[in-house]
Amino acid sequence: MRVVFFGDSLTEGTHGASYLAILRRKLAETPGAQEIDLINAGVGGDTVEHLLARMATDVAPRDPDWVVVFVGTNDCTTWLISRGVWRRLVFWRTRHYFSREKGVSGAITPMRFEAGLRALVAEMRQQTDARIALCTAPPHGVDPRSPGWRLMARYADVVRRVAAEMDCDLIDLHRRWSAVVRVLPPQTPAQRWRAALGALWGDGETDIETLACERGYILTFDGVHFSTQGATLAAEVMRDWLATATVCAETPPDLC
Repeated sequence: MRVVFFGDSLTEGTHGASYLAILRRKLAETPGAQEIDLINAGVGGDTVEHLLARMATDVAPRDPDWVVVFVGTNDCTTWLISRGVWRRLVFWRTRHYFSREKGVSGAITPMRFEAGLRALVAEMRQQTDARIALCTAPPHGVDPRSPGWRLMARYADVVRRVAAEMDCDLIDLHRRWSAVVRVLPPQTPAQRWRAALGALWGDGETDIETLACERGYILTFDGVHFSTQGATLAAEVMRDWLATATVCAETPPDLC
């Protein structure tokens, strides 16, 4: 069974820990799972509109049995950093990155994200015979009261709705991630301060596991990109879904 994981930097795994690398190791130790071919089609900074633009070259030629669409983090970020003068000032580096390097015009709001996701699923069905699973992205940060957390929840709701209405599998990483984060110790004031400085000036050369602890994020090192613990959690969620997908790959679609 060939599975293409189609997404952004969380899938690419070069900026932070790789959940696909961990998933490969887990499958190598699982009887009968060694025949599953996991293909990494993640590109850092991508939004749903980038995925739509490169689907014909990065997914269709690989003739997958399944495609896991794991996107939404950057879409939400483009909306988050556009809301209010303070955020536009604090996140000027991020705004420059999306506009100049990724060619994103304006914020990809939940409505725009939903339109892109529906178009992506429809186009994928035209160009491939693959079954499709849509994965919700984790929240931003660790504070359920923060704007990033609340906004990301809206994108997760979009993914759930599109999956239900377009008959796609749902991998609800957002729900599982949220449950884990809610029982972690809250950030201390010093950790919040370190996290804010990191958002302004970057990470430097510090090891990501050290950053995750210093900033109180645990599952990520910057509020978004995975630490080893976060990547392991994502890999476990993907492995649980693969157990079902493996059965479906050998079952007629109308019976699965």
